[in-house]
Amino acid sequence: MSERVLASPLDGIAADSPAAVMRPDDLLAALVRFLQAVHAEAPESGARPATPDTFVEHARQRLEAGLIAPEGFDPPYRAQAPERLLEIAAGLAEQLADRPQSDLDAVQVHGNLSLGDLRLGDGAIVGWAPPVTALVGDGYVDLSFLARDLSTAIGPMAVPALFDMYGIDRPDPVRIEFWVTLRQLL
Repeated sequence: MSERVLASPLDGIAADSPAAVMRPDDLLAALVRFLQAVHAEAPESGARPATPDTFVEHARQRLEAGLIAPEGFDPPYRAQAPERLLEIAAGLAEQLADRPQSDLDAVQVHGNLSLGDLRLGDGAIVGWAPPVTALVGDGYVDLSFLARDLSTAIGPMAVPALFDMYGIDRPDPVRIEFWVTLRQLL
């Protein structure tokens, strides 16, 4: 992803730090500008397509390798076995395949973004932990992962605010649930 968009992961303060979340409106505005810039960038040459099925398969491989522990799940998901969450995610991926395409279906994405990976400075995201591989996929992956983190850091009202500020009037609940469920397994 372009260095015009982002600097070093060591710049600024962690976006999930108390100093950053004390000003939630400013944090949300910085996150939205950042995501819009990343998603608007032309995909890098050789960027790997990352469909929901690609992510489900990655989760399946992690499960088979014994790399998933329910203790690390978000509280609402802890009662579920990893195998059950994988089944749910696979079913949601099937539902997504039947949905109409959106403007966010083939954009450059991080694919494993978290609030703690971003650095905030002067009202903007100034650093991050870049993805290992450039990906082209569903922009909801980045939005949903950040929405999950924002809900924990700021509160549940940050979620609709994030989508609204991004410009999505009616967020797709199936897409959000798919990505948040799958996040437990990645």
